[in-house]
Amino acid sequence: WQRGLLDPQALIDAVQRRAFDLIMLPAALPMPPPAAPDAPLLAVARAVAERYEPAGRDASYAWFIRPRE
Repeated sequence: WQRGLLDPQALIDAVQRRAFDLIMLPAALPMPPPAAPDAPLLAVARAVAERYEPAGRDASYAWFIRPRE
């Protein structure tokens, strides 16, 4: 995605549908991410911030779980 070889929209759509039980992202990403940059990873992270709950983090990763409905 970062090199433009894959369209991130399919992943973003799956995140918005809450298709995953757990999502891990780099801990260095600001959450919620800024809206201005159009970087694919930030678009995915924005979808995660909107649809998942923070569940923990360590020095390398932040993880998010699907909320109970």
